[in-house]
Amino acid sequence: IRDSGEIDAPIGRDPSDRKKMCVTSTNSKDAITHFRVLERYKNASLIECELETGRTHQIRVHMKYINHPVINDPVYGKNNHGEFGQLLHAKEITFTHPTTKEVMTFSCEVPEEFNKILEEYKEETLGNFVGIGVYMVKDTEKNVIRVLRPIQNSPAFEIGILPGDIISKVDGKTYTGDEMSEASKAIKGTE
Repeated sequence: IRDSGEIDAPIGRDPSDRKKMCVTSTNSKDAITHFRVLERYKNASLIECELETGRTHQIRVHMKYINHPVINDPVYGKNNHGEFGQLLHAKEITFTHPTTKEVMTFSCEVPEEFNKILEEYKEETLGNFVGIGVYMVKDTEKNVIRVLRPIQNSPAFEIGILPGDIISKVDGKTYTGDEMSEASKAIKGTE
């Protein structure tokens, strides 16, 4: 999934299952979703969506459409991660009241269960080492730590670290950001 983007794809009833929605040009309505990746993990990404339109199941349908379905979505996804349900949360919603015309905003904290599952994904990924500025993952086949993505304008980005670069040999040690920064200078790109 790209760092950010816009999904402009009309949504209507799925012709093969009336309980589902899908991206279609038949009997559909315009649907636009803006997304931004907040964090990347080995097998998932945490994203933020902003809707221009409000169609039934819009986020779920659009994420499936770009082949990144919502985790635990029983209708549009395949990933099953426990009993919690969909990893989809309306952090904030703003709308104009239809009668008073007052702009109203409501917000809600992320449920504890959602955060627990998110932590499990973070543990699978070595994470964002702030000292160097990359998202990394342990490549167990080659026993190295490999870059998933450098953070724009970070030290890693500035020295030209690219996705796929090897940052450090894995020796069972947990590295701090500073240690990873030193390791990257010493053995960047070597196997």
